[in-house]
Amino acid sequence: MKVQTSPTIGSRIVAASQWISIIKNGIWVVGGAVFVMSGITALLVASFGSPLLRKILVAVLVFLAFGIGVLIGGYLFRKVSFSRDTVLGYRVISEEHDYRFSSDPRMQTKILTTIIEARHREVSIIEYRYYWSGQGDQGDYPLVTVEGGGADVIQNPRWTQKIFHVFYVRLHHPVLKGNYREIRTVFKMKDSAGKFQPYLVKNVFDWMHELTLIVRFPEEIMPSQISGYKGRAGDHAKRKLFPIEQDNYGRTYTLHVISPRIKDVYGIEWEWDYSNMIETLQKGEDMNNG
Repeated sequence: MKVQTSPTIGSRIVAASQWISIIKNGIWVVGGAVFVMSGITALLVASFGSPLLRKILVAVLVFLAFGIGVLIGGYLFRKVSFSRDTVLGYRVISEEHDYRFSSDPRMQTKILTTIIEARHREVSIIEYRYYWSGQGDQGDYPLVTVEGGGADVIQNPRWTQKIFHVFYVRLHHPVLKGNYREIRTVFKMKDSAGKFQPYLVKNVFDWMHELTLIVRFPEEIMPSQISGYKGRAGDHAKRKLFPIEQDNYGRTYTLHVISPRIKDVYGIEWEWDYSNMIETLQKGEDMNNG
C-alpha cells in the first residue's frame, strides 16, 4: 500500500478543472444578480427625481448585487465540492480495474487500484461494490484481500445493493485529512459452474477524475471479437461504442476515460468459445481423476 503525502498530477488537474467550473458559475451568478438589481434600480430611479438620491440607490443596489452573487457562489462552491465526496468523507481520484485470466479461464483475478483523498476528516473505512457473473463454490462471492496488508476486509453475503455485493476495507492507519492513498484490492474467483459472462463493466456511482478498465488474456486464449462501450445505467438502447487500446501482442485491452459521468456505465465485452473451453478442461480433469 502506497501512501502519498502530496497531490498527484491527476489531483492537480482535478483542482484546476474545479476552479474553472467555479469561476464560470460565479460569472453567471454575479451577472444574473446584477441584471436583476439593474432592473430594480431602473424602476427606483424613475420614481425619484433627485440626482444624488439616484446615485446613492445605484451604489447600494450594485453593492447588494455583488454581495448576493458572492453568497450564492459560495453556496454553489460548497455544494459542488461536497457532491464529489462520498458519505464516508473521501473523494475517489482514480480507479483502475485490471481483470486477468489464467490459461484455465475459470481462474480469474481482478486487481482494483483506487486512489482516494481524505477530504474533511481522517478516513479509515472505504466502501466497495462489485458484481461477478460467474459462480464458484461460494456462489458469486469472490475472495477479497488488500495487497500489502495494512487493512482488513469486512464482508457479509447479505450486504447488497440491487445486484451488487457491498464490502468495506478498514485501514489500520487512517488517511489524514488532505492526504492521498493508493489501495490495491485483489479479487480471486473460480467459475466452477461455468456461468461467467464475457464483459468487464464499471457502473459509476460516485464522482471520480479518472477510470481505467483493463482485460488481459493468456496466450492460449484469444477473443474472436472485442469492443468497448459507454452507456447509461439501466438503458441498454443508449449504449455507444467507446475506443479501447490493445498492446502489441493483442492480449491486453484498455479503456480509459477522464471525468466519467455519474450513472454512466463503461465496459469492455468480447466473444469467445468459453463453454467449449470449459468442457475440454473438465474432460481432462475427469480423465486425470479416473
